[in-house]
Amino acid sequence: MAVMIMDTEGREMGNGVRKGAGHQEVPLLGAYYYNWYNLDDQWSHHPRTHEPELGAYDLSDRSTMQKHHEWARQSNIDFFIMPWSGVGEGEQAPERDVEIDRRVEEHLTMKQGVKVGPLLSLPFAHDRWVRGQVALMYTAFDILGDASENDLDLSVVRCESTPFLAVLTLPQRKNCDRLKDHWEYAAKHYFSKDNYLRIHGSPVLYVYGFRWYRNFQACMQEAQSRILSATSHKLYLVVDTIWWYPAPEQADWKGMQAINVSGIAGYNLYDAAQPSKMGLSFAWEAAQLLHDFVSLAWDHGMMVVPTVMPGYDDRRRGGSGRPTVPRARGAELAHQWKQLLWFSVCQPKILRAGAEKKEKYPSLVLVNSFNQWHDGTEVEPSQHYGDQYLKLIRALKSEVVKEEVPCGKEKDATFKTPTYFIPSMRETGGRTPGDKAFIQGLLVVGTLFLSWSMLMACGKTILLYTGKAPSKFKDDDQSGEEQRHFNEVAAGYLGEGGGRGRRRYPKRSPSTLSWVVVGAIFVFNFCFIYYVFHFSPVSEYFDARHVEYRKAIHDNLRAAREVAHRMCPTLSLSLHQKKFEMWVLKLASNQISRAEFHQEMCGDRPYHRREVEALVLELCGREATAEETSRYEKELEEGNKTLDEIRQEISETSEAQEFAQLKQQNHVRQPRSQLKS
Repeated sequence: MAVMIMDTEGREMGNGVRKGAGHQEVPLLGAYYYNWYNLDDQWSHHPRTHEPELGAYDLSDRSTMQKHHEWARQSNIDFFIMPWSGVGEGEQAPERDVEIDRRVEEHLTMKQGVKVGPLLSLPFAHDRWVRGQVALMYTAFDILGDASENDLDLSVVRCESTPFLAVLTLPQRKNCDRLKDHWEYAAKHYFSKDNYLRIHGSPVLYVYGFRWYRNFQACMQEAQSRILSATSHKLYLVVDTIWWYPAPEQADWKGMQAINVSGIAGYNLYDAAQPSKMGLSFAWEAAQLLHDFVSLAWDHGMMVVPTVMPGYDDRRRGGSGRPTVPRARGAELAHQWKQLLWFSVCQPKILRAGAEKKEKYPSLVLVNSFNQWHDGTEVEPSQHYGDQYLKLIRALKSEVVKEEVPCGKEKDATFKTPTYFIPSMRETGGRTPGDKAFIQGLLVVGTLFLSWSMLMACGKTILLYTGKAPSKFKDDDQSGEEQRHFNEVAAGYLGEGGGRGRRRYPKRSPSTLSWVVVGAIFVFNFCFIYYVFHFSPVSEYFDARHVEYRKAIHDNLRAAREVAHRMCPTLSLSLHQKKFEMWVLKLASNQISRAEFHQEMCGDRPYHRREVEALVLELCGREATAEETSRYEKELEEGNKTLDEIRQEISETSEAQEFAQLKQQNHVRQPRSQLKS
């Protein structure tokens, strides 16, 4: 699955990385899948914004599972991540968890389920490193933790009723013992199954709510030792630790490194307590949050696994006042995907470039969710949207190979000393165009004004000490007469002796040293004003303005994308992204009107089509056929050929050469029908 840097001719380089426009790695795409329908009468107890196309289904029905796998396979979803609260050997588990455990086993027997497929248009297959279609998301709040206190202390002894199933009282046992039993059970019953997701032989386990775990290191090391004994492979551990608070620096990075965490993720970044970060700004804020974790994750040998979602709306369940992340006809999902492309395209290249075990860093993207109906994050076909979101996921994933994502600069062709950048929405030192013009203008005006003021105040003194004396003093500068004149003049400038010294002493002219001093004054004033603008409080003020400016641009782009999806709902799924994105940017920056966008992107005769038709008429003297128009238009839109290259290709055809001879014979530039035979 490694896709790293290629040279300009497309050859694979020594470190296995491929490079170049149109040759990006297609990420492995996983989706959170919930097996709890219809346990505990789930559909009745939890209202939702949309209704499933299949109705209030029951996932104990194998045919429903098969339909879900079929849909996921058609949309290029590679695997499901299924919540699992744990079942231990010899321990009475809640009936609900036993049933979910049975359903997970049922998914693992699917012969035609979601399956990791080949990389599109690349000579590699995912199953070189990755196999399987189902992974577990360990969610143990009901057994190990106190959800109300956001605390999962593995050293604690628990014996009280579970938060979700108060009728069941668990025997008194340490949380750590339960966790070890759960993981060992999973290793024996799931991890060895053919359909369980494995990366380079290592079974994948996702730990939900890991940021709330305490005293986990020794316990999880022992649990992993049991897994190693049962499967002969180390665990590929992905933990849910990305959240808005506390700051990334406060995470237990050493502890995560000690238990061999391979990746960190944010299961669901929706936060009702921060409405300003939801809505139009969600994609921008979420992308920046992930970037804040990148450097620390890399320093400890971990990758950041991005998560996208089509939207979020749980107002039917949580109250009408809760903030939402609007779906916007698919624009939100497409926008989040664009914002997070750097993680799926660049991050694997960067990490593999200096890693011994390159298989540890696959390109992964997670979708929240396939069927979490109560949060309004589902991509499963609904009665309202149909299969729109599955089609959109397929289109976005298939276009990754053609994306051009800047990852940084490479210092040499062998990629041994790369220099990368980590993009940031809140970069310091940036300025808005207006602020930049203001600062530059103030630097010039301020430097001139301060320098003029200083020269007016000190110019005569500067000339006195650095200027050239008249020629009659050149020979006796060291004489007593000259010294006397000098003292008198100096006394006159200093206000002592009136103007007598000034009258008797001849005027001095600027010397080279005088100009050096003047230049030094200008440089000093420039540096002083420059320093003022970089002084912490002033710089922070302009940084904040720049962040708001970039956020406003992002919001405009997000709004323009929504308009585009509304006007051209089918075109946004099929048209090559390069042109679509270019025109969305034009719409966001008010370079074109909505009517112009609609005519170009959704009309019957877009610009490229008109160009092709004009070329065929000019070079062949006839109207272009539908096949010609479609073929050349596609070449232009996908960037495979320029208009000049298509002109050259058409002009070299026998038909065009014959028409050119006819025109030369008749000395006219007319369509073929008007030429003499």
